[in-house]
Amino acid sequence: MWFKVDDRFHSSRKVMAIPRRLRLSAVGLWAVAGSWTAGEELDGFVPAYMVDEWGGTDELVDALVASGLWEEAPGGTRFAKWAEWQPTREQLDERREHERVRKAEWRAKKASKRPENVPTGHDGDTPGTDGFVPSNPTRPDPTRPLSTSNEVERALSPFCPKHPNGTDGPCRACGSARLAYQAAEKAEKTKPTPVVRKPRTCEVHAEYPLPCDRCAEEGT
Repeated sequence: MWFKVDDRFHSSRKVMAIPRRLRLSAVGLWAVAGSWTAGEELDGFVPAYMVDEWGGTDELVDALVASGLWEEAPGGTRFAKWAEWQPTREQLDERREHERVRKAEWRAKKASKRPENVPTGHDGDTPGTDGFVPSNPTRPDPTRPLSTSNEVERALSPFCPKHPNGTDGPCRACGSARLAYQAAEKAEKTKPTPVVRKPRTCEVHAEYPLPCDRCAEEGT
């Protein structure tokens, strides 16, 4: 859930109607209460005991009510015109139900496309097939730097731990491992060669690096 605040709220007529000496504190209480009631899905209701918990005062509550930002309600106050600016609990429930139905339909469609010889939860190891999601194959583990081809072999394997020597059957984990292995090999081959810079030497005593100790001794 998000509590929405218009980017012109700070200069709105209702905010400016709050006495200046109370304005900042009242708006702060309004914002904290808004995030709380949105998270609790109470459609803008703010119980009096929560105002006390946040350190609010009757003077601040009265200022918010007088400005039209809040309305009095049994047991506390309520945001004015909540449904015009914020999603209601009914709307959130409808959205959640819509998402539940959509995901159920997607899973059913996915299951109908799965080959008969592939167990549930495994959709084959061929990139591009439904349900195949490689585990970040283009980014090898940064905690295991690879500096030589032999290290590539030791650090990564083109097969999953269950099939260290490969398998003829479909295996999603092996597919991900192979892609990660190929990406690591490619990264190793394209890694630039480090530039070795020679230390600068003295123009007078070429065999001495700068700063030149011999120049210092001779005072030149």
